[in-house]
This record gives sequence, C-alpha cells and structure tokens, in this order.
Amino acid sequence: MDRRYLIAVLFFTVAVVCAVVLLYPKYQQVTVSSRAADQLQADFEAHAALVQEIGRLKVQYREAEDEVGRVVKLLPALGAKSVPELFIELEGIAAQNGLLIETIVFGGSKEEEKPYKLVQAELALKGSYASFKNFMRAVELNEHLMDITQISLAVSVSSTAEKEGGGAAAAAGEQFAFKVSLNAYYQ
Repeated sequence: MDRRYLIAVLFFTVAVVCAVVLLYPKYQQVTVSSRAADQLQADFEAHAALVQEIGRLKVQYREAEDEVGRVVKLLPALGAKSVPELFIELEGIAAQNGLLIETIVFGGSKEEEKPYKLVQAELALKGSYASFKNFMRAVELNEHLMDITQISLAVSVSSTAEKEGGGAAAAAGEQFAFKVSLNAYYQ
C-alpha cells in the first residue's frame, strides 16, 4: 500500500504543481480580463448615460429655441425699419378694431443702460368706446411687446345725431377722440 500511497501522493503533487504552473496564470488572466470587462462595461454605461443626456439636452435646446423665437417676435431688433414697421403694425391694429388714426407721432428711441430699447409713440384715434377697448386688448395680445402708458379721451357727438334731437340716436352716434401714448420695446 505504500507504493499506491506514494503514487497517489506523487500524482496529487504533480497535479497541484501543474495546476499552479499552468492554471494559476490562466486564472490571473481571467481575473484581469474580468476586471477589464467590468471597467469597459462601466465605461459603456457612462457613455450610454452621456448619449441619453445629449439627447435630453437636444430636446431642451429645441424647446429653448422655440422660446427664443417667441422672444425675438416679442422684442424685435431695433433697426432703421423699426419705426415704419411699428407704424404699419399700429395702423393695422387700429383698422382691425374700427378706429381711425388721425395722427401718429414717434418719439426718439431711448437706449438706456437697460437690456432693452424702446420707441415712444403718441396716437390720436377716433372711434367708439367699444372699438377702443378692442384696440387696447389687441395691443396687449400683440406679438410685439407694447405698453400703453397714457390715455386721454374727449367726447364728440356727431352733428347728425345732435340735429335729430339726442336720446338714443345721440348715444349711437357718439364718437370719442382718444390720445394714447405707448412704448414699443426692442432688443
């Protein structure tokens, strides 16, 4: 039995030495490869997260671009054509709301140390009170940012209504003369 025992021990020793000599370096390579694979997986996940973040930022950029477009419409750039375009814009708003523009006087553009510039305009309008209310609403809701800073009005009854004897006919023919000061804002 000693011989069998010696052969078994010898075989076991050779197997352990072979395992240490042959298999341990392979085990180390597998361990290093596993660590490298884990690192590459982490890098891949980080890149995937970056790609998702870039996609989210692109969507956010598109949304911001739309808002910037609205701001550009709200505050157009002040240029040589700004006053004529403002004239056309105000004339269109007045006409749509049934008011007659008698005069428009534009003040100089103020370029203070504010992030915006403004052009002052004074309008003399004629029409009914309902038309004037609609005009003010249209200025408020207009794409171009404008503020009405001062309003004055005077009543002028049409001569035909006065001749007919007043009453309901006078109220129906009642016209107002409005003076409006407003500021139009620009970039």
